Amino acid sequence: FKGQQNSSIGYLMRTYDWHKDGIWYITSCFKNNRQYTATASADGTVQIHDVTRFDPAPLILNYTGHQSSVNCVKFHKTNDLMLSASGEGKAHIWRFAPKDSDFGIEQTSQDETGSIVLKTPLLELTGHQNVVISCDWLSGIDQCVTASWDRNANIYDIHTGELVFQLTGHDQELTDVSCHDSNRLIVTASQDTTFRLWDFRDPIHSVSVFQGHNRAVRSTAFLLNDKIISGGDDR
Repeated sequence: FKGQQNSSIGYLMRTYDWHKDGIWYITSCFKNNRQYTATASADGTVQIHDVTRFDPAPLILNYTGHQSSVNCVKFHKTNDLMLSASGEGKAHIWRFAPKDSDFGIEQTSQDETGSIVLKTPLLELTGHQNVVISCDWLSGIDQCVTASWDRNANIYDIHTGELVFQLTGHDQELTDVSCHDSNRLIVTASQDTTFRLWDFRDPIHSVSVFQGHNRAVRSTAFLLNDKIISGGDDR
């Protein structure tokens, strides 16, 4: 970006034709001195590309384990695990570096470009009755959370896939879930015009309901340590 006073001019650097259908979610991480992006697509796949250099940004891994649109994907912050959520009502845990896996149950192959095609997850997370729209990793504990159109968010053990706890109370479909980077805090957003903060820092968890939007809340994020920003259909 080039800035002049209070205005800036952005320019297109490159266009990538990575997927065969719409991309619902994109995220990135920096590992082993490389910058990677993961994209979740309506074509039912997750692709991981090396974007350390914009050109050519090679495809490193293509995850094809889902049977429906993939709505969200997240890198684990401290290891090679990946979490993805899909329209089939399930979430998957799989490895970003399957060649280094010691689990021995992943089925991989290579496509014509030499990139890895991963077909089988380490764990399949079940328990939702509708589309799983969002997911995230909890901080400081081996658990993850998923949000669904069934109005619930589920917390799972990432080693066993066991459903540990279910967050209930929203009146309509969930649209997003996000976890704090360093505390056991979860925020869920819903079409019911509210978002809820779930605090698991104490043995007995608490829930706070935030109102203020008059249409569906689509996305939320933690801002610094003690603030949440939310965006909705009410603009």
